[in-house]
Amino acid sequence: MSHFGTTDEPIAVRKAIARDWVEDLSEFSPRQIDDACREWRRTKPMRPAISDIRSMCITAQNQEREHQKLADRSRQGLDAEVIAMWKQPEYDGDSRSWQQRRGDAIAQNEERFARSAAWRAGKLDEYDAVHHPERLAERQRQGTHEAAQQPFSTPSRSIGEVLREMGITASEPADHAS
Repeated sequence: MSHFGTTDEPIAVRKAIARDWVEDLSEFSPRQIDDACREWRRTKPMRPAISDIRSMCITAQNQEREHQKLADRSRQGLDAEVIAMWKQPEYDGDSRSWQQRRGDAIAQNEERFARSAAWRAGKLDEYDAVHHPERLAERQRQGTHEAAQQPFSTPSRSIGEVLREMGITASEPADHAS
């Protein structure tokens, strides 16, 4: 039981304990051991056993491995993005430069925004007549062009009016099915 430490240990016992500490903690980095010892001193009122510090080092080691895995995955993802960005056009079937592709992507986003603004303003038919006549023709064939013109909005009547029309009043107790 000497490994739990006492104040009146002979030097030979202290050396044997120190050798055991070194042997049991040798798989950890000095920083992990320092951090575990510092944490123990700051949070525990008694002397640690080897197993206490070892347990804290194992936890730190596992956390470091997890962080390293995440960093490696992130780095691999970044490397894949860089490689994909510098691929020759024949690999992705697109002969445009990356600047052209980026410009086209920006233009597509701006067009989507303009179309959604027209929809919100209730002017989707006018917008599509100019910019996307094929979409307008398709909606007219399907009979949905009026619905596309009506953006979502607050009803003209209050909820109370609708509920009264349905025969529901606020004074009735709510019927909750259990």
